[in-house]
Amino acid sequence: RRAGAPVGRRAGSGALVCWWLALVTLLARLGVCDGDAPVLSARVERIGAMTFVVALNLSAAGEVDIVTTRASEYTDWASAATPPTLAELRAAVLPGGAISSDLSPPAYFRRTVRVPTSTLETRVLVDGAYNLQRPELSGAYGDFVVYPNETYVVSVAPRDDHDGVANVTALEVTTASAVSSSASLAEFGVVVSATTDGVVDAAVSAAAATLATLAPTFSNSNTQYETTVDAETAEVTVFGLPAAGGAVRVEVNGVVARAGPARFGGVVPSGAYSAGRTTVFYGRNAMMSLVVTAEDRVTQKTYQVRVTRSRSSEARLARLALHSAVPSPAFSPDVYTYTVSVPHDVTSIKVFAQPLDIRAQAVRVNAVLIQGVDVGGDAGRAVARKREAPYSRHVSLRVGSNAVVVEVTAHDATTKAEYRVEITRAYPDTDVELAFLEVTSVSRMVTGRHMGADVVSVSRTTHALTPVFVAPAAGEAATTGEHATDVEYRVMGVTIVAAPRDPRTSLSMTSTRLDGWSGNTTAGVTSTVAGETNALGGIDFDVNDLVVGRTRIALTATAEDSRYMKTLFLDVTRYTPGSETGLSDLNVFGEPGDRVPVLVPSFDPDLLEYVVTLDFDTEAVRVVPTAKDPVHALLRVNTVFTRSGVSSRTFPVPAGGELKITVAVTAHDGVSRRFYVVVAKRNAPHADASLATLQIMPTGVRFLVPSFHPDVLEYNLSQPLEHTVASIQIAPTTADSEYDRVLVNGARSPSGTLSRPIGVPPGFGNGVEMTFGLSTVNVVVRAQDGVTERTYTVHITRDPAPIYPNDATLRQLNVAPVDLTRLVPMFSPATQNYQLFVPARAASVGVTPVANDVNVYKIEVNGVLIGNGVETRTAMAELLRREDVELRVTVFAATCAPSYRPDGYDATGETFVDVDGDGSVDLLMDGKYRPNWCTTKTYVVELLEYGPGAYEGAMRLSSGNAEHTAGVVREMTPYPSPFGDTAEFLLSLDQKQAQEFYGGVRSTGDGECDEYLCQNSAIDPSLAAMELRVASVRPSRVGDDPLPLAGAGGGGAL
Repeated sequence: RRAGAPVGRRAGSGALVCWWLALVTLLARLGVCDGDAPVLSARVERIGAMTFVVALNLSAAGEVDIVTTRASEYTDWASAATPPTLAELRAAVLPGGAISSDLSPPAYFRRTVRVPTSTLETRVLVDGAYNLQRPELSGAYGDFVVYPNETYVVSVAPRDDHDGVANVTALEVTTASAVSSSASLAEFGVVVSATTDGVVDAAVSAAAATLATLAPTFSNSNTQYETTVDAETAEVTVFGLPAAGGAVRVEVNGVVARAGPARFGGVVPSGAYSAGRTTVFYGRNAMMSLVVTAEDRVTQKTYQVRVTRSRSSEARLARLALHSAVPSPAFSPDVYTYTVSVPHDVTSIKVFAQPLDIRAQAVRVNAVLIQGVDVGGDAGRAVARKREAPYSRHVSLRVGSNAVVVEVTAHDATTKAEYRVEITRAYPDTDVELAFLEVTSVSRMVTGRHMGADVVSVSRTTHALTPVFVAPAAGEAATTGEHATDVEYRVMGVTIVAAPRDPRTSLSMTSTRLDGWSGNTTAGVTSTVAGETNALGGIDFDVNDLVVGRTRIALTATAEDSRYMKTLFLDVTRYTPGSETGLSDLNVFGEPGDRVPVLVPSFDPDLLEYVVTLDFDTEAVRVVPTAKDPVHALLRVNTVFTRSGVSSRTFPVPAGGELKITVAVTAHDGVSRRFYVVVAKRNAPHADASLATLQIMPTGVRFLVPSFHPDVLEYNLSQPLEHTVASIQIAPTTADSEYDRVLVNGARSPSGTLSRPIGVPPGFGNGVEMTFGLSTVNVVVRAQDGVTERTYTVHITRDPAPIYPNDATLRQLNVAPVDLTRLVPMFSPATQNYQLFVPARAASVGVTPVANDVNVYKIEVNGVLIGNGVETRTAMAELLRREDVELRVTVFAATCAPSYRPDGYDATGETFVDVDGDGSVDLLMDGKYRPNWCTTKTYVVELLEYGPGAYEGAMRLSSGNAEHTAGVVREMTPYPSPFGDTAEFLLSLDQKQAQEFYGGVRSTGDGECDEYLCQNSAIDPSLAAMELRVASVRPSRVGDDPLPLAGAGGGGAL
């Protein structure tokens, strides 16, 4: 069904229509959201009798709803003054929507149009089913009809209203009273455009397009036109604007055109018809036509225009250059005359010329067409042409001035431009002077042998010229044409390096042997020497096989102008060799330390054999030979080349052995030789590791026992050191005065000097237990041979500090078993409180106090009298039964003895009474005061069990919520180890030994509980619950056995 067909033809009712209206209104309200509605503008154009056009424009891309009604059919729907509401418009535009509730309402036009962009207008053609032949049948099938001379109301609104309050715009339009038969144009033209699609918005200048001038000027009565465009115009657009708004069809060159908005900055008016761009070629193109069909669909009118595209008259060059030359002034398309100068060796030149317009018909250099230049091709028909490098052929140049003319013929084949280049080729140069002259030689000398092959030294030497060569200044000539130089006899050839001042000047050389030794048959022979250009631009001439005597070298420079030449002479004299082979001096040095051993006999140039004796500490030697002929003589020390007066390399000499050093002197002639021999003998190391003296500081009245003798290795000091002397020093002196290596208690001590202080611990105790402090000093003497050693031992004793009768301190507090128990902190006489950790698997623990004063009155442990140094032992069962076990060790000093009286004490009035009921009488002063000179000191040792089987504290078994007061168990609590763990301690904690113990006896039960636990904890063998806390001082290890299971019976698992 066509859009706009009456909804009354579908099965429906007025109630259904009302429901649709309510639903659309509700949806419109629900669609409300924040934001501004886009701005819509609408207008009506090209109004005919049966059609009209609605032009729409939105401020943003979106959709527009449009509804058009015949005003006479819907008098209450809308008008320009009272547009419909947005909800009514939305309801009317929906498929199946309606305006009226009538069962058969009149048809109306409805459509939703997409506006793609804000820069373009969107046009909607409103037409209907009007029957032009039989108007009375129009709308017979219920279709919408546009009638002549009728008023219509056009209602539009943007669909993307955002906030639901978009304005509805209503326009009224009255169609033409009669169907038009006019096919004329109001405007007709040809547009020359530089844009891509011809659309020009506010941001594009109207200058983007121009209107071609028609001949004759456009008028409605004329349909044939001519116009001309320039050479740069490749496309044009033909447009036409019908005079009548209802034109039904417009064709441009057989293509149906469409009406559009104003384009090309208004050059093409709004509503004009066009069909895109048309390509134009150079010259007169085919006729372009525009056919207009009137609204009556019968009347047609054809407009024609012919476009002529002119050819370019551009004849200038874009580039002009010469190969390897730069014209002056710098090139410009509007400068037509240039000059350039080239050297004499440039005999021809190429010209590079590129036209500014590639359509130029021809580019010629000296009337010769340049190969490869684009010169018009296919007369501008846009045919692709191959482009190559636009160089001319070689233009020959003669010496002096040369004219090169470049002629460019424009595309129109009429306009021409001529560029002229004056090229001046220089005359040949006549410079024959040298800029550089040098004589060098390469010497090769055998300096030794290595792995059976000669070691060759290569050196380059520069030889001084007489007179010194000085390069002449520019434009001047050299004042000297002859030079000379001397070379040594060993130089067999020289290299002459020369460079002309003018690089175009060529050099050649000959050599002539002037004289030589007796019988030389080559004297006076001249030979040509070949030259080779070096990296610096000069020429190297190698003159080989120099004879002893003079060789004359002639160096000839030939200018670029070969008529000019100059020869320079150079005399090279090779020395006659000498035969001197003697030394003027020979020095020998020992290493390390540059020691100078005695050379026996003293050096004499005529004596060839010498001996030097080295001590053991001198490990190597070197020699410094000086030749009588230091310039030419060749020296080798043990076949290694050595310069005269320069030290040889170092030669090691074995201990107790000897080394032969040969100095070979070769004379200048290379034949005469002399050999000097030096035999270096090195002594064997000493094996004496004895001491000459051994002194101890401080000594006082003390002395070594026995008296010191180098062969006696162990000594004692005659008396102990006072307890106030804490250290001693030892000064050992070795018997070998040339070498000493002494270690005192492992520390290096030079012979004859005091060692670092050596501490001696104090003694302790008194009476029969008095013990001296002891320190042993070991003096190790190592002989020069590094093998022989002797150790001297000295035993030093030190008195203990004096002990007074009021000393009540312990010297030692020994515990047992030693490997498993730990006393924390470590014992110190000044520390009185300790914790003693005992493993639960130990049967008992013992503590032994030892008093510092052997004469103490007594020692008590928890009030029980024990002897000094007597052990008190506590069983593990006792530790497990009691909550806390402490040992209080009280020491009574000697001043506490009943018989002790201080010096100067008056015994008058003293009595003896058993005051404390301990069975012994106590001394009273004046019958009521005990004496105040008794000194005591108490050390407290807390015994703590640890490890499996150790328990501390008490808890009660419970059955349900009731506590059994008779059931007492102990919670297993581990003691952390506050000290370094020995292997025995870790073993005591190993879970593999975590068996149940009681009283030191392993459990013999079935592993469910220990006898002690079962006998003292279990009230009822059927336990409701049992908690067993197991802990260890370290995590379990892989492979450890688990603890024995418990609680497997009724009441729950462990």
